[in-house]
Amino acid sequence: MPSTPPFTPRRSGSCSGICVPLTIWDGKAISVPSNSRVTQVVTQLEPAGAQSIAAWLEASGVVNSGTLFLYEKAQSDLFPDPKLLLETRPKNPAGALKMVRATSRWAKSCSEGEVLLAHTHYAIVFAALVGRLARKGVKTVAVHHWPEDRYPRGARAGVRLARRLGCFAAEIYCSAAVAPRGAKVIPNPVPNTDRALGGVADGHPVDILVVARHAEEKALDTALRALALLPDDRTITFVGGGPDTDELKALAKGLGVSDRAHFVGRMDNDAVRALMANCTAFLLPSRWEAMPVSLLEAVAMDADIVVSNIAAHDFLTDEGAAVAFEVDRAELLARALESLDATTRESLARGRVAVRSSLSEVAVARKWQSFLRDLDADERGCA
Repeated sequence: MPSTPPFTPRRSGSCSGICVPLTIWDGKAISVPSNSRVTQVVTQLEPAGAQSIAAWLEASGVVNSGTLFLYEKAQSDLFPDPKLLLETRPKNPAGALKMVRATSRWAKSCSEGEVLLAHTHYAIVFAALVGRLARKGVKTVAVHHWPEDRYPRGARAGVRLARRLGCFAAEIYCSAAVAPRGAKVIPNPVPNTDRALGGVADGHPVDILVVARHAEEKALDTALRALALLPDDRTITFVGGGPDTDELKALAKGLGVSDRAHFVGRMDNDAVRALMANCTAFLLPSRWEAMPVSLLEAVAMDADIVVSNIAAHDFLTDEGAAVAFEVDRAELLARALESLDATTRESLARGRVAVRSSLSEVAVARKWQSFLRDLDADERGCA
């Protein structure tokens, strides 16, 4: 049966309130204390970017009372024993009724002053509702990983209504690319290099690597069209899946590159990082993004990166850590991939060092630490 809150907070050390040590690159540790329970809420369990950041927040101790998923879409090795509100997404009136009852139980289980970190669209809506039902000064924090206009219509309306009703103690955006002017941004971190390197020894060399959902916004069709313009010895490996997989395979066949385009499906994190550590180029040709976790992992794995020139990728290109091409221009993407000579790769490596410094786990954790301390001192909450 799916488990529901309350969750048992982990306690560590002698800090006031609840804290968990965060191990960082240089072997030191910091803590993220909070006088309140901090519970994380994510819409669906699946191997995706928001879930990866949720796992990091829990492991780092920013979240001290576990992570709740509204339902399971697909298993994830990041959460082998997940806490689920429901086992599956409601698909009929009976399922909706189960969701209502589970939400009511969740609200009753909230503790005084509990903080709900809610990641993206429906999780934000449900956490806001729970905060209203629970009262008790529960503080709902909306954490936006997507542009709000990309949320499903119902979720978008729910978020805007919750905002008008004053249900949010705060709103956080993972990238300036998706944040309104003046909004608070806490970027996603580059994974700890030492931990990320675990398990890469057995990696097999690949040429061009793409790790992305097979969906329209990822522009994987552009990658295939660029492959058709490259020499016959160039190949591309697609890790992941999605609604456009069959269409992409058909396009590869139509372009005459099906023997050079390898669709390997979903892989666990260690296997993906092993590929990143051994690829000739890591590519993300997206039409829109927020702050892709796959790019952060590619930086950690020291991969040479090629990206489309959208705002979400500026954190790399501004530091010289990626080669950019004009989005949807296959001929320019092919040229960018061909430009990765020794001099360019040396320059990209220097850029990655700068990104790893500015977006290190400890730097980002300190931003969360400061935010939660300020939130603890703030008396606002759903009353």
